[in-house]
Amino acid sequence: MDSNATHDNGVNFDTQQLVIVAYSAYAGGKFLINCLALSDHAYMQNQQRVQEQQQGLLSPRDKLQYLKHNITAQDFRTGCVDLFDIGDDYYRTQRHCCRYWPFSSVIAELSQGSKRFFLVAHRIDLLEHYLEVWPRAQLVAMTNSHDMVRARGRRYLADPSWDQQIEPWVQQQQGMTFDTNTLFSESNTVNTVRKLYEFLHLPDFDADLIQQFYHLWTQNRQRH
Repeated sequence: MDSNATHDNGVNFDTQQLVIVAYSAYAGGKFLINCLALSDHAYMQNQQRVQEQQQGLLSPRDKLQYLKHNITAQDFRTGCVDLFDIGDDYYRTQRHCCRYWPFSSVIAELSQGSKRFFLVAHRIDLLEHYLEVWPRAQLVAMTNSHDMVRARGRRYLADPSWDQQIEPWVQQQQGMTFDTNTLFSESNTVNTVRKLYEFLHLPDFDADLIQQFYHLWTQNRQRH
């Protein structure tokens, strides 16, 4: 990666506002990301929602309404490709020329801004590639995911070595872990999300919003 902070596509790859959320598939990571994105100091993984927030047209409660409206949609109609316009193949094969990647138009602005935005890592090798491109990204890693994956009726089995493999990366990035079993309890979820808000310097934690979203998600969590 080029050592300059800002590159030909205008993206600041040294941003500290990007949060990589690493979790096994079906562990509830999309729920966690959207809990954090309910802050007015963070963006949802959707370009249109980003633009609405930048225009002052999307409050935290508007975000919750969007999530309610899209509860039956895949990933709440949010996701990494929805935000970045590029997939994992770029990270696997083209990391050396990331300054030329065709990111969505919002990414350069977000990387230069002061609000959080999110990228998902489902695999340790991809996390390593992401951090080669975004070396100063913050890391939140979900651990102890087996019970949640099973509770959601998924045949997928979480990698039994995930927790051991992810720990050095959490230490390297001075990140934070999130015990997935927390999600079986509303009070534990709210309290732990509060700690994540503090860790990520999101000053507007709203327990009521998180509780409402938690109730919505638990009623539909086999989808997300």
